[in-house]
Amino acid sequence: MKKVLIAFLSIISLSFLSCKKEADLYQLTVLVSTESSVVNDASVHLYEATTGGTSIFRRTDENGEVRFIFEQATHAEIEITKGSARSCTSEIISKGHKTIYIELKPFSQQATNGC
Repeated sequence: MKKVLIAFLSIISLSFLSCKKEADLYQLTVLVSTESSVVNDASVHLYEATTGGTSIFRRTDENGEVRFIFEQATHAEIEITKGSARSCTSEIISKGHKTIYIELKPFSQQATNGC
């Protein structure tokens, strides 16, 4: 019985040690909007240049948000498109949680949309 209890406590303690704390992660939230409202279902392409060029494709939710979590600091190129609108930005993602706000602009305003 004593061996079972020791084994059980060992498994529990190892499971707690293996979990990453939220503060240890590198988190990015992208909030996409226009001049007047948030943009749901926009296509978000994140190109992670630091780890050899990984591309991640996601869509914004009903609140205009999309979240990314990384295990290390990274440099990301972000492109958002929906219909005839497009915006781009570049971010360095460091430890903790970061939120960026991107205004989606028509293709005709390409000089000011960051692309």
